[in-house]
Amino acid sequence: MLGEESLDIDTRVRDAALKYLQGGQQQTESAYWPFAGVAEERGSTGDPTLEPSPFFTTMHGYATPFAPQLPNDGEGTTLDG
Repeated sequence: MLGEESLDIDTRVRDAALKYLQGGQQQTESAYWPFAGVAEERGSTGDPTLEPSPFFTTMHGYATPFAPQLPNDGEGTTLDG
């Protein structure tokens, strides 16, 4: 079933996101930073900057509860604005 498969994928992505978000983020040169650990675990290898990336939209949703813990981008803003 397509709906069930979608829910299974979401569960795996959410579990990976929470694992890395709860552990804190280390700054890297990865285009997926600050979600590089999640991208690596999920097998994401393309350049997410080439097109609008649902990866970042999804990760932002999972990261919102962790916003005070997320790194600053160096320009006085955090990932949520």
